[in-house]
Amino acid sequence: MCECLYLTKPKVGLKNEYLSFYKEWVESGEDMVPWVIQKDPRNFEEMVQFLIDNSEGVDLPEGLVPDSTYWLIDHNERILGAVNIRHQLKIFYVIVVVILDMVFVRQRDERVMLRNY
Repeated sequence: MCECLYLTKPKVGLKNEYLSFYKEWVESGEDMVPWVIQKDPRNFEEMVQFLIDNSEGVDLPEGLVPDSTYWLIDHNERILGAVNIRHQLKIFYVIVVVILDMVFVRQRDERVMLRNY
């Protein structure tokens, strides 16, 4: 059996897995990055639709650009982390710094954050 990891778009069918991921993160007291995992998942279907809308540029506030969120999943469909990618950057941000935050869980109680600069 493959013990592969893969990225998937947020989907309602992973509700229990996401709620477990979210609860574990909140209980850890660690900073919640990327910013999208700070969104309250109590209305899970609404949260997933928010993420889909963001990726399509629907109802974005002035000055924001579309962004896509992906969940890092293991072979058991356990959510290990999340990545959020902006579709565009203003030239100022490209010149100053471009950051892609990807967070994943190596073990149940151990998190590692990778930053690519």
